[in-house]
Amino acid sequence: MIGSAQPGSSGDLGVWHRQWQVTLEAESFFAEVYAAGVPYAYVPRPRFRESDVLSVFVQEQMPGFAIDADELSDGRWVERIPDLLALPRRTGQQVNGAEQIAAFLERLF
Repeated sequence: MIGSAQPGSSGDLGVWHRQWQVTLEAESFFAEVYAAGVPYAYVPRPRFRESDVLSVFVQEQMPGFAIDADELSDGRWVERIPDLLALPRRTGQQVNGAEQIAAFLERLF
């Protein structure tokens, strides 16, 4: 059955791979939004392990809010766009990952 593959199951591994690919792409997008400091609206996904952690991170570290799945499915989320755009951008020191890796490697040698 399409979409039924779960970790450790004998389901369609192609579907499982695509699900992970979508998850990784979403997490990359999340990282880009965080780095840009722009407000972020998201739909919590309780069946995904990382959802709770990411929700807490947004609540504590980013301007943004959760959109209920019902709001998403019936289109009411559009009414919240002005609230999202009114949130301030996150400011602060940006960390350069390349510089951090270089400093780490330099300490090793």
